[in-house]
Amino acid sequence: MPTYLRTTLRIALRTTFRIVLRATLASRLAPTVFALAALAAFACGPLVCSAQVAPARNTAPLNETADSQGAAAATAIGSVTTASVTTTAAVATDDDENEEEEIIVMSPFSVNAEKDRGYLAADTLTGGRMATNLLTTPGDISVQTREFLNDIAANTLTDAYKWMPNATVADPPGPGTGSNMDTGQTFSFRGLPSGGNARNYFAGYNFSVNDFVVERIEQIRGPTSILYGQSWSGGAVNIVTKRPIFGKNDIRLGIKGDAEGTQGVSVDANYGRSKYLALRVNATDQRLRNWVSTYFDDLTAVDLAVTARPWKGAEIRIEGEIGVREMTGQPGPFVLMDAVSAWDGRTIYEGRQAEDYSTLVPDSGTSLLQPAQAHMIYSPVLGGKVLDFTYFATTYGTGMSVVDRSNYYSAKMPVLMHMPDLPTKGFSAQPANNKFVNHYSSLQAFWSQTWDSGLALELSASFNEIIRTTPNAGQSLWGNMKLDINRHLPDGSNNPGFMKYYSDSTIEGGNLRNSQTDSQIRLNALYPLTFGWGTQTFALMLQNDLQGYHWRAHAYARLNNGNPYSTANLVSFRQYWDNPNLPLVLPATDVEGNPYGWSPSADRDQSSQLQSIQIGTVGAYFENKLNLIAGARRDIFFYHENNHAITDGVLTGDRINNYSRNANTASIGATWFPIKDLGALVNYSSGFQTNAITYPFFPGFTGAGVGTNNVLSFGLRLNLFKSKVVGSIGYYSSKEKGRVQRYDSLNIRAIWENMGALEKYPFQGYTAYSDTFDQEGSGFEVDIIANPTKNFRLTANFSIPRTKQANSMPGSRAYLAEHEPEWRAWMAANPNDAWRVEQQLSSWINTVSDSIDGRTLNGTFDYRANFYGVYTFPKGILKNFRIGGGGNLYGRRVIGNVLGNGKDYIKADAYAVYTLMTSYAFKLGRTSVYIQVNIDNLFNYDKPVFNNVQLTGGRTPWNTPETANTAYPFGYYYNNPRMLRLGMTVSF
Repeated sequence: MPTYLRTTLRIALRTTFRIVLRATLASRLAPTVFALAALAAFACGPLVCSAQVAPARNTAPLNETADSQGAAAATAIGSVTTASVTTTAAVATDDDENEEEEIIVMSPFSVNAEKDRGYLAADTLTGGRMATNLLTTPGDISVQTREFLNDIAANTLTDAYKWMPNATVADPPGPGTGSNMDTGQTFSFRGLPSGGNARNYFAGYNFSVNDFVVERIEQIRGPTSILYGQSWSGGAVNIVTKRPIFGKNDIRLGIKGDAEGTQGVSVDANYGRSKYLALRVNATDQRLRNWVSTYFDDLTAVDLAVTARPWKGAEIRIEGEIGVREMTGQPGPFVLMDAVSAWDGRTIYEGRQAEDYSTLVPDSGTSLLQPAQAHMIYSPVLGGKVLDFTYFATTYGTGMSVVDRSNYYSAKMPVLMHMPDLPTKGFSAQPANNKFVNHYSSLQAFWSQTWDSGLALELSASFNEIIRTTPNAGQSLWGNMKLDINRHLPDGSNNPGFMKYYSDSTIEGGNLRNSQTDSQIRLNALYPLTFGWGTQTFALMLQNDLQGYHWRAHAYARLNNGNPYSTANLVSFRQYWDNPNLPLVLPATDVEGNPYGWSPSADRDQSSQLQSIQIGTVGAYFENKLNLIAGARRDIFFYHENNHAITDGVLTGDRINNYSRNANTASIGATWFPIKDLGALVNYSSGFQTNAITYPFFPGFTGAGVGTNNVLSFGLRLNLFKSKVVGSIGYYSSKEKGRVQRYDSLNIRAIWENMGALEKYPFQGYTAYSDTFDQEGSGFEVDIIANPTKNFRLTANFSIPRTKQANSMPGSRAYLAEHEPEWRAWMAANPNDAWRVEQQLSSWINTVSDSIDGRTLNGTFDYRANFYGVYTFPKGILKNFRIGGGGNLYGRRVIGNVLGNGKDYIKADAYAVYTLMTSYAFKLGRTSVYIQVNIDNLFNYDKPVFNNVQLTGGRTPWNTPETANTAYPFGYYYNNPRMLRLGMTVSF
């Protein structure tokens, strides 16, 4: 073996060991992983010792012709895989590489991603858990192959999802959220609610699947109950992970980085020279960074997959992954809200003010911190001690988002010209040590047996667990911008923060421990019948799914003054902007010696069980010109919750909620190819969601136990120009009824609290309530993969989604109509405090006004489009050089409405983001080297992307009656600025 190859092998093994060790030490599955690592080391022995190195796996094929992709497409048109798939494969061994070809029976319950070519995928299981060819499978399904994911240089699945048809993706950091907790649900399709990730067709995967272990991504648009039971009307995503490959040994080392400081290394090692056993190890150590000063997303993880074929027709596959992901707790400047612009620019205060407001300057844009508000302040800048700022002054403003360009709002509304500016675009006021730590593990096992008759059985199981913890602030949000206009501190000393901007927050969801588990076991069976004009395969599935959820959160507060969770006891932690991102240090006492510490703020246990039985059938008739897939499913759902009551910081009792639900769903669809080049499809599928009615309804209102949804789609399937253009053109119409939604009730609570009538708050002991709505969607979608020449690959999609809502929030609208006159009468009688109630009321009015029947749902685009293409130079001096790129195009998007008129829409601007890639592949001896450069946001689109609306405050000196309480864009994120990313892969 050459010296450079031995050196590279040593580096690979050392890197793999380091990643495995780091992930293992942070995991609860240490014994299991050490055993798996030992097995991998034993099995990979021949690979390390062998002098012959297999060629690299197909990362970015350089000379593959369009004919090979066309053959795959033609296969998709020409057959339907219904039972056992018999293939001929040359399996080389270390002893005899000329061994005769052996017949291997592939499992009909798994997708063979090795058949994917370029951007074109061959098979899928989404038609009913039986492997069927993608083009003959009815339904709206799009697949991103491994080569496509490589070309776009995906770091996370969020990078990939935005290229899907009709997709809306929350770019990390997620826009306007109160936390950056990893739940794996960062997308929606068709402007409709969509579910989370499934992994190898097992749902319940409640965290993100990282790109390092992904082989392909399947997007299913529309209800997916026939696959997963509970489903949303928008659709879901399934991740097919990397699996061992028989017939080759190789190792791939990857390294990547970008101009924002991202760094990452990965290892992908495959051993498959045995006829009976193949192993594959994938590991990564990744540090993601972006333009936000406090943003980080660090992952260390390892995945080991083993496939065994112990006897004819049998396949056993086990896959386990563990990892640790540390993420910034709250990354964005997009959540900073203006509490300065109303200040008159002159008024300052010397110290504590009188309780009767006599020292306040009229129209100064200031108010007092009162006992009804958080007034215990801690900051390392203020001597590192808790100080009582009761009746000290604070500024206020519009409550709108602060952007890094002060003229953005003034161009739309001149009276907001005093909106303050951010120091920098990437400025963040979050403490440096505010983070989530996510420990996760996943274990899946599959055993399938196929007989010569075509009978096939599969027994499979899946277990996922994620434990989320926060060492300090957790979900707390430093989301405001204020100015300190107090010359002295409460103790009389000079205020070192005088005339400085700051952000503050109480810690009401800190010291968090949140864990989720999902355990599933499934039995599949199928049997094919062959007759003169076709085949019919029948399938049966039994499944049991157990889920658990445990939530523990605390508030940091004074502990010897009654209820620690009251605003009088909560500590507000202040970060001054001239010295941002200081680590958060939690004080133990205040200046008077009163104790401070963690007090329970939430304590909840949930568990659920889903029992399912499903029957299905796949038919192929008339020489496979007509294909039919149908299925029916019965689900029974059981739910238990104990939302522990908390009184004065002590767990005082149990609040039990038990219920059961059942649902029947069905799916039927067909494709018909009267000619080879053009086919038609029609598909109907239904779904359901159990309504977990955890929070109370308004008096007199209730919700159904199960929400239902369905979609009807039809269109054309294309296989044109000798399979050089493959894809679909279609129309869909969907409905969702009786969905129970949780709504924040803090606005309602604050109205009654500011009026001094908190006893009238209808949801005592809760910060949220339940209400219902229906929604509908329809639209047009095009999804095309083209290979116009043998060296050019192109994918493109275009969609026009339309949505509307009906029967929405009946309880909320009735309550608002009943109490709004009372609230406004109080505001007229209490002008000094009216602005507080007015802000809360206006915000809630805008939420309720969104519920007008026929209104377009927030988040719906006028259109969405994506395209991406790559050309490979086949010869000459540029041989093996590739160049390509693409763009994400976003139409105007509904983000809200004018106050009181739900159909007078406010829309975010249309925009487009383009990317460029180049790559070059070459060999050093038997070692393959692949270098790739991507430039994201090529033309540096840098305008804020708004995702919500907010109302201007009522009492500001420069607000006129015409502009007060007017809705304007609010809550935003930026696309990453133009950025160069570099990646290199070495394969041997």
